[in-house]
Amino acid sequence: MEVLIATVLLVTVLASAFVSLNRAAKTNINVQNRVVAINLAREGMESVRNIRDTNWLKYSGNRRDKWLCFDLWTTDLDGVDETVSKCTGPSPSILDNGFYKTYFSRNLQRYFLIEVPIANELDVPGSSTGLEHFRLYQGSTGKLTYDSDNGGNPVTPFYRQIELTKNSVSACGTACNEGKMDSKLEVTVRVGWIEKNVSKNVTLETHLFDFYQRDEY
Repeated sequence: MEVLIATVLLVTVLASAFVSLNRAAKTNINVQNRVVAINLAREGMESVRNIRDTNWLKYSGNRRDKWLCFDLWTTDLDGVDETVSKCTGPSPSILDNGFYKTYFSRNLQRYFLIEVPIANELDVPGSSTGLEHFRLYQGSTGKLTYDSDNGGNPVTPFYRQIELTKNSVSACGTACNEGKMDSKLEVTVRVGWIEKNVSKNVTLETHLFDFYQRDEY
């Protein structure tokens, strides 16, 4: 009888300990994923801010027209990162409203944005058009990347989407007739992931401005 009672007590204690450890493990996984998601969202915001700041330094003579321009990223035949300049000339390529991915070139030491022309607001899990465009993979350097490397990079549960929305105001108030200029860029970064078949997400937002038009807001 004493052995039976001791066995029952032992099983009860072990079962309680197992439940507590299992719950703690799930909480730890959730915290880890959320920290990764927040950092991914912050990187997405900083990539757009980096492009704005680079343009302000590089095109100081024509900042109003080029603070939202963006160069294209490409690679040569040897796989080396190169830049296709879209900020020069009379009609620079301007960031438009829409959804984007971000890429950091170690060779050029700068961020680039890649537009995803057909996409909806990130919905994980779901059937959003172009959802897989935002899937992140584990790169060879340990950094998460959009590049699957033809299946060579392990898939991760994370998706990241950058949405850009421009706002326009008069370039110099009502005192001139310059028309409307893009003065504010709303940057919304959504990071979603699947955890135990449950959809999780983090959304961060920031506003970037054309500092020349600071009197307008």
